[in-house]
Amino acid sequence: MTASHITELWIERRLGVLTLCGDLLALDELGAVAGYGLEGQLVAASASARAGINGAFVRREPKSHGTRRRIDGALAPCEIASILCPQGEEDACANLLTDLDMDHAEITTFNVKTTTQAFSRLQGFDAIPCADHESLRDTVVLLEGRFTLSSGREAEAYWETLPAANTFSVARNLNLGALRRETPLLGVGHGGAYLATVSSLVRAQQPVIVDPNSRIDEVFGTPAVLLDDFVTTGTAFERCLGALTPQARAESRRVSLYASEEAAVLLPEITVMQELPPIGVPST
Repeated sequence: MTASHITELWIERRLGVLTLCGDLLALDELGAVAGYGLEGQLVAASASARAGINGAFVRREPKSHGTRRRIDGALAPCEIASILCPQGEEDACANLLTDLDMDHAEITTFNVKTTTQAFSRLQGFDAIPCADHESLRDTVVLLEGRFTLSSGREAEAYWETLPAANTFSVARNLNLGALRRETPLLGVGHGGAYLATVSSLVRAQQPVIVDPNSRIDEVFGTPAVLLDDFVTTGTAFERCLGALTPQARAESRRVSLYASEEAAVLLPEITVMQELPPIGVPST
């Protein structure tokens, strides 16, 4: 099933901090792609940003709450032509694609390198296509059924925010206010990966994702903006702040596309772009 291997571009990883290195031109003309794992999502989001299209990703493991999907984002499985996968994980990826009835998607691989030094540079920045503004309130999706929330509570409705967080028009027009040129934008796991990647490439910056489920190295010494799709307790943000030195951490911003009205009140230190009203009645 593997179609090709990208040699001109790769991922570098310092513990839980991932960034893209090499030549962005290697991602041109890939079409609609999804990424396998966080590393794959970073590469796929970069390709999608350059093409001005929506993004998607495939999880190595299913979520423990919400929809529990293995594939998420703003692309339907039938739209995805290729899966970007770290070299060495092709078999696991291919088996999952078979389970998801996505055998039509070819697998394109890339290298992942571990480093303890400064990241290699990224080159080939071009202007990212423009897009019409799209309302966050109109982009979020209300699902009905039976869902387990991240708190463990059962509910009969669920705000699905990942399609919005992987919609090009949303990420392209993200209003983060005035930022210094050196301010890094850090994606918080899968929820913030596409947002941070598109926003970074718009500013001709190297995109970075931080894995909140991993041990994290203190990589950045300047204040940053951390981006996620939805905040409940702020725990993922707190973990990802570990990518910053203590001084930089104190001056950094945390921004979430969405939060419940209750969470927005309880977490005033986090900027919430769109508050979501309570939904349904908890099921029993």
